[in-house]
Amino acid sequence: MTLGEAGSHSRKATIPDEKIEALVNGIRTGDTGNKLLTVHANFKRGTSISNHADLVDFNNWQTSQWCCIDDLPRKDDRSWTVWEAIQFDYNQMYDGLPKPTLDSEAWYENNKDFCDAKPFNIRRRAYFTIFAGAFGHTYGAGGIWDGLTSPEGCSGNALKAIDYEGAMHIGFLSNFLHKLGHDFLKLQPDQNLILSDNSKDYDYHIQASISNDNRFALVYSANDNPFTVDLSKVKVDSISPVWFNPRTNTYQNSKLKLSTGKSYKFDPPGKSGPGNDWVLILGNKAFVSKYLRR
Repeated sequence: MTLGEAGSHSRKATIPDEKIEALVNGIRTGDTGNKLLTVHANFKRGTSISNHADLVDFNNWQTSQWCCIDDLPRKDDRSWTVWEAIQFDYNQMYDGLPKPTLDSEAWYENNKDFCDAKPFNIRRRAYFTIFAGAFGHTYGAGGIWDGLTSPEGCSGNALKAIDYEGAMHIGFLSNFLHKLGHDFLKLQPDQNLILSDNSKDYDYHIQASISNDNRFALVYSANDNPFTVDLSKVKVDSISPVWFNPRTNTYQNSKLKLSTGKSYKFDPPGKSGPGNDWVLILGNKAFVSKYLRR
């Protein structure tokens, strides 16, 4: 169950913490505590850096409706990128245990108040979030927000929103993760996989993750510039790289067989710059074959 904070789209007054705490405790008492519960984080905030961190079963952020949120607050009053905020949550412990996190309100597609979101903006935020350690990401759209009302500005209505391009791309991400099956639960962020320079510019950032048994790794690049990966981190006899196209839901077998224990410079397909984004899948032949089956 998610409890929304009043005024979450502005910096004006929100529901006082003591009222939220009383509401949460009341719900827990009423349902005997058998449901997962969180509090919708406030504007450009996360529950993990608020008074709600010990109140909720899982954390979340409202990274909100702006293009490249790089001014999310930190506890030391500096700022984070989206992936830094999520990885902060991933690394937190509560009574010795981790707590899952998600981005519960990212940039909405075709929102009449923020019309400059392109499908690339929508999907890159999702891949940055998941590969940085989130257990989920929320897709939103102006048409969904407005229901069946008359279209306003760039927003359609809920029926039109079903066919938004960014919505389909998030569906491709869902399909990709479902192919992982239970291996999804093994994923953990690991930026040390990337040996080349890595930008904080959202158009050029690379986000990497690896399984906790080091049997496979996934690398998302927001553009098609070459990047170098430390293959010694993937503990298999031979690595068979595969490229996933998050724009078309298709896979390309590189036909390479790479030795572990070395580094390798990968060159994503194409030459069109930011928006020609790719996911690199690294694992043995048996692991990558699940992605190549139709």
